[in-house]
Amino acid sequence: MGLYYLQDAASQLPALVLNPAPHSLVLDMAASPGGKTTQLAALMHNTGTIIALDVHAGRLSSLKNNLERIGVRNTITYKKDARFCTDLKTTFDHILLDAPCSGNFCVEPRFFEEKTLQGITERSKLQKELFKAAVRVLKPGGSLVYSTCSLEPEEDELVVDWALRKYPELEIVDIDLSVGDRAACVVSGSTLSPKPPMPGDSGLTRQAPRGFSSQNLSAPP
Repeated sequence: MGLYYLQDAASQLPALVLNPAPHSLVLDMAASPGGKTTQLAALMHNTGTIIALDVHAGRLSSLKNNLERIGVRNTITYKKDARFCTDLKTTFDHILLDAPCSGNFCVEPRFFEEKTLQGITERSKLQKELFKAAVRVLKPGGSLVYSTCSLEPEEDELVVDWALRKYPELEIVDIDLSVGDRAACVVSGSTLSPKPPMPGDSGLTRQAPRGFSSQNLSAPP
């Protein structure tokens, strides 16, 4: 058994950036095997509700096992393609989109032998489809964190840049972390607008109509 889930430092950042409040409603769009889901539950003190999705049955088993092992009580799991999360008929205070990606050439010795530009392009398309779904179910004033383990601009800065141009109601916010460097502002000769605050993870809020307030994302001290 045990009450620990080991993650490297980079893997812990998305949940810290999202920093969901206790008693909030959270969507984890690609949850397996559960490291970030259990971290979100801990940040919420096992209150509120986390809806955790994964499209693969085998990976969903790992998610359920880890939730039970850690003692998480506030999470409901679904075998579901997150591109169709509007089927849930609800909207969320916080959304974590830790998107499927092409991986990281720094830790995968055969990356350049196994990955192709076409594959990266296909991943980018999937990530944008997931992003579209996330925006549809994000509450006004809610917060969304998009993250990957990829270092490819097509899957990171350019996805966020696309989202900001497509959805003017979204705004990017400084995630206020004391680690890392600022993300690239010019990619393949194109200037991103506005500038992403940090590499890999982007904190976004959905601008609220009058009567709501946008939430600023910051990591706990």
